[in-house]
Amino acid sequence: MARKTAQETLERLYPKKPDPRYTPKTVKQAVNHIAGAKKPPKAKRATWEQKVHMSEAIAPLYTKPITEVPPAIVGEKWSPEREEHLFAFLMQGGIIRVWLNMAGLSYNDIYHRRKKDPSFAARYDEARAVGMDALADEALLIASSPITCEEVAETELADGKRVVVRKRGDNTYARKLAFYARVELLKKWAPERYGDKISVDVTDKRAAGILAARRRLQGLD
Repeated sequence: MARKTAQETLERLYPKKPDPRYTPKTVKQAVNHIAGAKKPPKAKRATWEQKVHMSEAIAPLYTKPITEVPPAIVGEKWSPEREEHLFAFLMQGGIIRVWLNMAGLSYNDIYHRRKKDPSFAARYDEARAVGMDALADEALLIASSPITCEEVAETELADGKRVVVRKRGDNTYARKLAFYARVELLKKWAPERYGDKISVDVTDKRAAGILAARRRLQGLD
């Protein structure tokens, strides 16, 4: 009897707390019912195109040529019109891989063309330099222009039902990733223009005069 009394005293002083992992069945049913009632009709559920809307929105603005790539001269891979189209595309910050795919060419073709024709190589480099400014402007646009998108997530409840959760707003993380990707590339491509390190070229004649005076005092001259 004493043992039972002691056990009852312990239970009264230190009551057992419910396991947080346990949820009563009635609560689960209520949650599933509410979530199921809010599930959108199948015709209004997000399609794959809507899910990738954000990735398309922050894609480079100038990756696709406005017009088709002109044909090459018969038996050749290049033509004057094709070269002009390439230079115009690069000046807009276009990605060379996209243009090569549309033209049916490869990086090897660009390499041999640059090596064979110095004037082509010079114009190519000039177009890339202008295109870097376009990418820098694009980075500023991405950083300063909120892009409203809809994120769609689908989850499964305890009773097996699938629920679609939608979140609409500005995807700041995706914009930051797109911004810094461009900035980091610009730092590598043109460190003298977009790099963090600042170099100073000193051409003051006074430094040379001081060194010459020291040499005379030391009897070296």
